Amino acid sequence: MKLLQVQDGGLPLNRLTMESQINGGMIQALGMALFEARVMDADLGLQLNPSLMDYKLPGSLEMPELIPLIDDDDKREAVIGIAEAAIIPAIGAIANAVFNACGARIRELPIAPDKILMALAKEGRSA
Repeated sequence: MKLLQVQDGGLPLNRLTMESQINGGMIQALGMALFEARVMDADLGLQLNPSLMDYKLPGSLEMPELIPLIDDDDKREAVIGIAEAAIIPAIGAIANAVFNACGARIRELPIAPDKILMALAKEGRSA
């Protein structure tokens, strides 16, 4: 599996730093889309999974190949901040990849296996 992100950040002042920022956004997006779920106590407002033992994050074994592409064809030489711009489209792309793979449209994050199985069962399909 590969995760590719094209970013127009204007004139890259430091290409390696810009690629690293894009990679970081893709990693955050993968975590948000597939792993991260804050479990809260509704009465006390406390997070019930505050440790790294309980709050799931993607590790190196879950990482696909990350491909950051910088669109620097803009000749204006403008410098544009990229921040975490890779997060927003990547989450939708991951959700669409799951839909294309199995036909289950999951509209709540994280897209966990149990949600996929429930969506397939609801449609009368199996995994």
